[in-house]
Amino acid sequence: MIDFCKIKIDDQPETLIPKLINENWNVSGEYDLHTGEIKEYPITAVTETLEIKFHSPAFIELSGSLHKFAHAGFNYTDFNFTDLLKTIIALNDTIQLNPFTAILRSLEFGVNISPPFETKPFLRQVLSYGGARFTDMRSKGGRSLGIHCQLSQMRIKMYCKKSQYGLPKENMRFEIHVGKMQYPNKKGISIKILSDLLLIDNLHALGNLLVEVFKEIVIIDKSISIESLSAPERKIYQNWCNPIYTEELHRINIKKYQYERRRLKDIQCKYSKENKQQIIAQLIQEKINELLKTDSITSTIFTDFQNRFPKQNFNLFYRSYKGEIPPNSEPKQPQCKITGKDISDQRKGSKFMSAKRIGYREAHKLRNIDSNPRNNLRRSLNKLCMTPALFDSTQYLQLKDEQKESLRYWQGTKFEVKLVNCKIQ
Repeated sequence: MIDFCKIKIDDQPETLIPKLINENWNVSGEYDLHTGEIKEYPITAVTETLEIKFHSPAFIELSGSLHKFAHAGFNYTDFNFTDLLKTIIALNDTIQLNPFTAILRSLEFGVNISPPFETKPFLRQVLSYGGARFTDMRSKGGRSLGIHCQLSQMRIKMYCKKSQYGLPKENMRFEIHVGKMQYPNKKGISIKILSDLLLIDNLHALGNLLVEVFKEIVIIDKSISIESLSAPERKIYQNWCNPIYTEELHRINIKKYQYERRRLKDIQCKYSKENKQQIIAQLIQEKINELLKTDSITSTIFTDFQNRFPKQNFNLFYRSYKGEIPPNSEPKQPQCKITGKDISDQRKGSKFMSAKRIGYREAHKLRNIDSNPRNNLRRSLNKLCMTPALFDSTQYLQLKDEQKESLRYWQGTKFEVKLVNCKIQ
């Protein structure tokens, strides 16, 4: 799941350069071969997959693909949590990299999946994200590798690994490249040093972010018949087939952009014959869950990791667990509050099954089941408060916990029930 990264190393050039030479890194620049003392900066040390650049005595940076480093220069294979743990241990073995002092400056995370359809035609249907369009991503030789979308704090990349490596079956990679670590931190994912990547809750959060971003990409479903759309639906569908239109709309009217984006999602959900975006989103989620599973092998390797850093008191992968490998768990999918059914394919923030899926009448019934108890309680209490009496009868009320919770729903609104002698808090 973790691929390219940039890491600031906490080490001294004089001690690190001899280690690199001993491990057959190709070191170039002016330095003393015996002492490792650098005569002139910068100095560069490279292998097939990694590079270490000595910018100054206080700034040493490691960059490259951890995935390729672990898998002999290729990243079309899976790179799971156990592989990541092994890789960090290997870097500690070769160059004594300390994951607790190594500061992450850049990160790339993604997955390889096998879609049940051709990747290249699908990529031609991918238009934009957040108003920014996808463009061709080319190699230094000019060969098209796939598509990417550049934003201010991240870059989204999608490409066909089957074509890149001449593989026998479909292999599509979807990944996010974070140029600076502000983006995941802004999303509530606290990743600052290399060891933070050994907390599976952090990796699950990155995985959830990966799925969330993919679902928000504008992908035009070519299986939809234009003739089957109403005039307003046809207008939105055809407008959004043009990335110039979406770029301008996002720039001049963000509210209209968001409204039309939701309408396009509803149209494609209603008329699609293939629903490829939903299929890919599901495959990405399944692959993330697969890559983050742990077993007895993981436990053995982690014991070795703990023995290397006994002073760190690093209590495994979950912050809430102490001293044992937690059971495998998958991030909870959004579910309907009443039926418990999966609603991950609906609009973000949905609480109930939508009318498009089960019809207006049934969808309305679900909402009534949720809201009727609190509405009926509010009406009854308001009626009690407004009925003339010789004394305040609310002082004898004994509300159950669930009733108090229902009344809190209205607090701060015009429907709030104010009972003088009956505490709701």
